[in-house]
Amino acid sequence: MAVVVVVVCRVQILMMMMNIAVKRWCWLCGLPLLLLGGCQLTLQLPTAENQAKFYIDAIAKSQTAYYKANGEFASSIEQLDLNLNIDSPDYKLTATSHGEPTHSVLVEAAAKKDDLHSYAGLVYVKPTEEKVDVLVQACKTEEPSKRPPMLTTRPRLVNAIDCPEGSVIMQ
Repeated sequence: MAVVVVVVCRVQILMMMMNIAVKRWCWLCGLPLLLLGGCQLTLQLPTAENQAKFYIDAIAKSQTAYYKANGEFASSIEQLDLNLNIDSPDYKLTATSHGEPTHSVLVEAAAKKDDLHSYAGLVYVKPTEEKVDVLVQACKTEEPSKRPPMLTTRPRLVNAIDCPEGSVIMQ
C-alpha cells in the first residue's frame, strides 16, 4: 500500500498599477506575464523492491568510495557511516566482508515476504597494470524468493556481470 502525498500550491501574481508600456515591453521580450492559478505535485513512496535496490546500490557505492579513500573495504555497514535505516519490514539486509585483507564485500537483501525478489551485490577489486579498479556486480532473483542469488566472493575478473542461474542483472 503506497502512501500518496499531495502537495498543492497556489501562487497568485497580482500586478497593480502597471502601465501599458511595461506590459508591451514584457510581451515583446518574450516574457509574458503568467498567472499561475495552482500547481499539484504527487509523490509516492518507493516500493519495497525499489528500496532493496537502493540499499544494495548505496552500500556498494559507499564501499567503493571507502576503498578508494582507505585502500581497503569497510568490514561492516556501520563502518561506512551511512545514514540508512537498514531495519526493513520487507528485507533482511547484510554485508559480509571476505578475505584478509578484505578482497570483496557481499551485500544481500533477502526478502522476508513470499511475493518479493531477493537481491545480492558484490563489490570487489580488479587489479590492472596501471591501477586497481573497484567493480560492482548486482543480481536479483528471476522469481520471488526469500533467498538472494548466490554470488561467488571471488568472481572472474572480467568486466561482464555474471549472475548465477535463477537470477538476472539488477537494473
